[in-house]
Amino acid sequence: MGYLGLLETLGGAAVQALFLKALERVSEQRVGPAGSSRASARSEKQDAYFDLYNQWLPLLRFVRTRYVLFSGGIHPVPEEKNQVDLLHPDLIQALIQQAAAAEQADDWQQALTLWSRLQRGSTGERLLEARSGQIDALLQLGNAYLAKQLLRHDLLYAAQPLLQQRALNRLSELYDRADDPEAGLTLRAAAAGAEPSSRRLLEFAQALAASGRNRFALQVLLALPPTERPQSLLLAFSYAEGWWGLFERSLQEAGDPALRALWQGYQAQLDGDHQ
Repeated sequence: MGYLGLLETLGGAAVQALFLKALERVSEQRVGPAGSSRASARSEKQDAYFDLYNQWLPLLRFVRTRYVLFSGGIHPVPEEKNQVDLLHPDLIQALIQQAAAAEQADDWQQALTLWSRLQRGSTGERLLEARSGQIDALLQLGNAYLAKQLLRHDLLYAAQPLLQQRALNRLSELYDRADDPEAGLTLRAAAAGAEPSSRRLLEFAQALAASGRNRFALQVLLALPPTERPQSLLLAFSYAEGWWGLFERSLQEAGDPALRALWQGYQAQLDGDHQ
């Protein structure tokens, strides 16, 4: 049975749940299907599940390798060291003003000291502001390595989702600025492994396609709910990988006439019609 046939046999909701579970096992540094592998103990749908999982294995191993690479040397802060002794609001305001003044004076070491003190004694928006100040100061001091390590920690282990997202955005900016697409791909793989939200999976699929890994990109995209799969990406990825059945179906389902005409033109060129 082909890949698309396996998806249809299992059904969209089941495929999505299985894929998310598989990614959870990757972040736990395990790769392998849950459940019995004995053929005699499996139903037809279980057979389809194991067949589909085997199709996913190269992708899952890729994610695991990139996750391990990204998370190397990064560990969660022990709970007993994660308690916050909140600073008085007046002291918080004073530290912010002093840190801003240090930045204006290009005294980045002093700014780092002040932002770090604020980071240890604040929560919420003030914590976000302090972490941003720390990263700016470290970069100005030429310590990009430590800045990236802090951002990696925040992405993987920060309790605040907004702090995780800001770390993801900042790392993405740094890798884009350095013109390092492989580091960006590792970032997207690790982010998807840590929290496989639809947004992160979509960004991961786009990074995979940009690196020429179109089959992996399709597998990720097809694990999303149908309403969250952009038709433009389905057409682009299936065209690049030569999955013509999926391409034709996506072409028929494309609601935008301009998008349909664009890809019909590409298909015509491929067939030798250059008019």
